[in-house]
Amino acid sequence: MQYFVVQLKKGKEVSLIRKHPWVFSGAIHSLPKGLKDGDIVEVCASDKSYLGRGHYQSGDLLPSG
Repeated sequence: MQYFVVQLKKGKEVSLIRKHPWVFSGAIHSLPKGLKDGDIVEVCASDKSYLGRGHYQSGDLLPSG
């Protein structure tokens, strides 16, 4: 199965290497077109080396009630 790839900005892979469980939007260099909340993504460093896999969540929350 092929996944979307999320590439990080240079130096932003450090938190993932230290086992931090998520990536903040400010660390992301590029997002692929068509990416939707809940899609599985592969996360790569700025040099395109593989860091891990997870799911994408834009952080946009729907208003309640």
